Parts: sequence; C-alpha cells; structure tokens
Amino acid sequence: MNKPSNKYLNKKSAVLLVAGILLCAVSFPAQEKPGDALVDWMNGIAQQQLQQRAKAIGEIHTKAAAERRKQWVRKQMLDDMGGLPQ
Repeated sequence: MNKPSNKYLNKKSAVLLVAGILLCAVSFPAQEKPGDALVDWMNGIAQQQLQQRAKAIGEIHTKAAAERRKQWVRKQMLDDMGGLPQ
C-alpha cells in the first residue's frame, strides 16, 4: 500500500485548518464580547440620566426657572471638577 505524500497531508491539513478557522469566526458574532455587559450597564445609566435631564428641562417655563437650572448645573459641574483652583 502506498504511503500518502507529505504534499497531500499538508494540503489536507491546510484545508481543515481554514475550515476550522471559518467555523470559529462564524460563531464569534453570536457570543457577547466580554466588555458588552459593562457598556450596556453604563448605557442604561446614561439613558436614565438623559431622561431625567429632559424632564427637568421640559419643566422650565420661566426665566427664573431657567436661572435656577443654570445655577444648579454650574454647582454640579464645579462639584464634579472638585471646585475652582484657589
């Protein structure tokens, strides 16, 4: 019985390797990326905050209310930054 040539085995191995890679690549999009849960959680928080902001802005109907909102936003920003330098 003839022994298969190395050329045949290498070609067969290459075909199997490519097929395996393609099968793995096709299955990857169906899987969640490790960071997706964190990004989804952060997006959920951001959406809640955007809805709260829209509601607050929608309730502004007077110049005084706009001024109060302006002062509140300024205070929040300064607090987030740790205040202004002395």
